[in-house]
Amino acid sequence: MIINMPPPKLAVIPLLQHNGSPCRALVKKGQKVKKGQKIGDTDAYLGAPVHASISGTVVAIKPVNYPSGPEISAVFIESDNLDKWSPEVHRDDNYFRLLAHEVRGRIREKGLAGFNAPPEEHLIRTVIMQSVTAHPGFTASAQLLLENPRSVIEGLKIVMNLLDVARGIIAVPAQRSDALTVMRQAVLMEPNMEVAAVRKTYSVADESRLIKELLKVNVPAGKTPQASGIVIDHVATAIAIYEALRYNKPLIDRVITVDGSGIREPQNIRVRIGTSLSEIIDFCGGRQGEITELTLGGEPAGNFLDHSEVPVTKRTTGLLLLTRRETGSAFRRWLRNLVVALVPPLVVK
Repeated sequence: MIINMPPPKLAVIPLLQHNGSPCRALVKKGQKVKKGQKIGDTDAYLGAPVHASISGTVVAIKPVNYPSGPEISAVFIESDNLDKWSPEVHRDDNYFRLLAHEVRGRIREKGLAGFNAPPEEHLIRTVIMQSVTAHPGFTASAQLLLENPRSVIEGLKIVMNLLDVARGIIAVPAQRSDALTVMRQAVLMEPNMEVAAVRKTYSVADESRLIKELLKVNVPAGKTPQASGIVIDHVATAIAIYEALRYNKPLIDRVITVDGSGIREPQNIRVRIGTSLSEIIDFCGGRQGEITELTLGGEPAGNFLDHSEVPVTKRTTGLLLLTRRETGSAFRRWLRNLVVALVPPLVVK
């Protein structure tokens, strides 16, 4: 079950939540904003705008701690407790009539990077939407499939149509028989889609190995999956794309897992971007035991944090609080830190 966490009283929206250059702020201190309003944008090829996740007043634009690097400027929004949507967010029942460039434009405008331009250099033959995680306790992806099967399918269908692809695969952990059953039933009327059970665990950094398991295709070292005719993304991205097209809804929240022996009430929650990790910990009952590792994203590819005053971003997939019982010896902690240093941070576009 996915629990909706109440919106924060103060949302801290970093102006860099994607690869490339940071966004420039489109708002000023003292300005009123509404939920879903664009508050930052960039001209960078790989970039995408950021949006207000609550309605309220901009109280500051200043640097903030950023999980995967140095401090980055952020827009601080104090809630007005009204949580009113921007008028730009509205239902569009005719989204399927949009032309390809209009679809790409809307996807980007709603804060999703990676679909700004067609992959002209490569012929894409397969699109994979995966729900596999590196940490077995991170169940948010499978829960999204259980609660939003139709949105996942519609999002995958949009990407397949956009890329003119005839084969779509939804990858589900083999141990999640419930999610496999739901998705296999959901795709019965979709002749170009299939559901595949994945027996191993992978981080996003392991997508080439995931492709090898699913398709028996070796992605050449140093090449992207697109070079092998494959686009791979996350089921959360599929849902966000569908909501961007159908409802003009920008990416302002994330479904994440909060897990580990150091949290009193592990659960899957839908949380607004800009919410501090400390608020999430409090919402989940608070800490318990001696916390030796606080990991954002999940191990081994997550970011290790030395504090919890960090905001949720578009990249956040989970929060793991580990006690000494789980982290073990000093050598094991050193080895884990080495693995994280060598593996890119876990990223969902």
